[in-house]
Amino acid sequence: MFFSKPLYDKIFFTLAQHQDLSIQELHKHISHKEKISLPNFYKIIDTLLENQMVTKEQGKIKLHTAWILSLFELHNNVRKTYIENNTLKLDLKEGEQKVFYASSLVDIDNVWADLLSVIALK
Repeated sequence: MFFSKPLYDKIFFTLAQHQDLSIQELHKHISHKEKISLPNFYKIIDTLLENQMVTKEQGKIKLHTAWILSLFELHNNVRKTYIENNTLKLDLKEGEQKVFYASSLVDIDNVWADLLSVIALK
């Protein structure tokens, strides 16, 4: 989930797969997964338009190019900060150990996923 409201995620993922949908077509795509009235849907679209996340051209809604470019910039910054400059050293010599701590069994999944991600990028 990227946004605090799952409905926004559904809108963005739908627009990422289907360019140039009318509001009614977009509503139809979304409403079979998430029940939302058309007037409320228009309010959400208005908010996205105001925030320049989507644009409306000839009655069709699509992702705003400037917003897409800002996502690319975010992606590049996150990649540089957390992936390329990862300080986690896994190159161990024979006999060396690395200990990781987790406060609960659920947190072990997060540690394990992080380790696998670092290993996969090497």
